[in-house]
Amino acid sequence: MVMVRQWAASRAQSGVGRGMETDDNQGQTGGIAGAQPTPARRPRLPMVDTRRCTGCGRCVGACAPQLLSLDVQHWKKHAVLQGAERCTGCSLCALRCPFDAIRMVRPTG
Repeated sequence: MVMVRQWAASRAQSGVGRGMETDDNQGQTGGIAGAQPTPARRPRLPMVDTRRCTGCGRCVGACAPQLLSLDVQHWKKHAVLQGAERCTGCSLCALRCPFDAIRMVRPTG
C-alpha cells in the first residue's frame, strides 16, 4: 500500500495523468504523441452599443478590474472600455446592464 501512495504522489508532483504530459517536439499536447498544442482562447470583450447605453454606470460598478468608464460625447454619457488587454471576459458588465447595451464579442485578428 505504501508503494502505491508513493507512486501516486510522484505522478501528482510531475503532472502525469492530468493532461500535463509533453512531447519534446510539440510542447504541451495532453499526452498525445504528435498532437499540436491548443492555442489559448482569447476572452470575449464587451462591446458597448452607444445608441442603447444611457450612461447609468451600472456596468462601471460591476467591472472588478475597473476597466470600464463613462465618457461624454455629443452631450451624452456612455460606457467605454479602457485597457482591453486586461479584460478577463467575465461578462459581469453585460449582465448588469439593464438596457442590453453591452454584448460580449470575441476579438478578431
